[in-house]
Amino acid sequence: MKNLPNFCQRGYQIQKQIGKNSAGDRITYLAQISQTQTLVIIHQFRFHKSGILPPDAANFTQEIQGLKELNHPGIPRYLDSFITPGSFWLVQEYKKALPLTGYNQLDAQTIKHIALSILECLVYLQNRQPILIHQAIRPENILFNGR
Repeated sequence: MKNLPNFCQRGYQIQKQIGKNSAGDRITYLAQISQTQTLVIIHQFRFHKSGILPPDAANFTQEIQGLKELNHPGIPRYLDSFITPGSFWLVQEYKKALPLTGYNQLDAQTIKHIALSILECLVYLQNRQPILIHQAIRPENILFNGR
């Protein structure tokens, strides 16, 4: 088993790694809030030079504020964020669902339902001021609970 980050001092107990992009600079963990046992998702965004924020780090504050304001049932809620040497961490609500890549075959009605749900989320994001743009809409980032 890989060494998992320890965030007990921040009130989170990492359960397991559940995702990693091919470049290895984004890792996703399933965790629990220690006080409530509520499951959450923690995303790690690793910087290439430890302790040095990337050039667009100034955007984090603006993006975090935008995430805090989101209120849509199809979008996991922002819960927390923090920076450690070499990484930015984003804590979000856990949605009990699989990414679309976890399904082998879906019927036409289900595909239509998923497409409409995605469009509802995109319309919600586009109607916000300022507009929020999701830059990674792909099957592994779309969650579906099978209903």
